[in-house]
Amino acid sequence: MEYFIASNLLFLLLIILKGKFAIEIMTKEDYMKWINKNVNRAFLSYDPILFLFIFAQYFVKNPYINIMIFSVCLLFLIFVYFNREKTSGEVVSFDGKKKRLIITFLILNAIPFVLFYTNFNIDKVSIYNIIIVLLIYFSYFTIYIANFINKHTIEKLVHRSKNKS
Repeated sequence: MEYFIASNLLFLLLIILKGKFAIEIMTKEDYMKWINKNVNRAFLSYDPILFLFIFAQYFVKNPYINIMIFSVCLLFLIFVYFNREKTSGEVVSFDGKKKRLIITFLILNAIPFVLFYTNFNIDKVSIYNIIIVLLIYFSYFTIYIANFINKHTIEKLVHRSKNKS
């Protein structure tokens, strides 16, 4: 389980890098238009490498080796995204709205991990890895869902509490 936790920390770093980039795009232009114009950059760049890993993990039956290979794939993607995902030289300020968006995004990504750790079984590592790969691949839509949740629920609660005081 320790190896699985270590690979999940790499997932967390990768998802934070992709989320940071998505938040930068969201603040500068219409997010869904950007995704439609940049489908190759959003979905077809390096993330499909993880689908090759999913296919390969069925030939390797040892779950510890699967976790190690998955960690190497995640390290590669972290390196690529850390060097590639720069929109401009300007620093994006994180006000309260963006901080709430990041927290909602991380909570949405944390839900499967709570389920993983409550019922952890080393024999199901391949299923856990498939779910993690899907979370990585659809992270741009997850940030969109987090933004939708924030706009329609959390922001209203924040404004309501500010108006009462």
